[in-house]
Amino acid sequence: MVQELRQIVLDKNELISALESHRGMTCGYMPTGKIIDLAIVDDTNSVNVTLASVSQGKEISVMLSDAMLLQPLIRFCIENNIMLPRQGSKKVCVTKEHVALRIILDGYVFVPSEKDIMRLHPDATAH
Repeated sequence: MVQELRQIVLDKNELISALESHRGMTCGYMPTGKIIDLAIVDDTNSVNVTLASVSQGKEISVMLSDAMLLQPLIRFCIENNIMLPRQGSKKVCVTKEHVALRIILDGYVFVPSEKDIMRLHPDATAH
């Protein structure tokens, strides 16, 4: 069966924005503090977030798995008017260079008949 694949790739600043927004709406998602760095951890499909904790006066590192990144990425898309298909399966892909929301839609291929082509494009000639 044919599948359609769509990826929405976020740069570092967009990912920080997504995490900050989600943290503001989801109590206990991450500790309080300003996000000062993000690092993609090789071969773990996760992101290490470094926060500057004002209350503790030190830096804190939090590891976010791909499952923990899914809701922030979906929220980012909604907040930025990026259309997401409701029925598509969604997962997070973390690579060495980026974090992306991957959407997979199951579908079919429409192969038009000669009659359909002529109806849609009357100037088309049959081959």
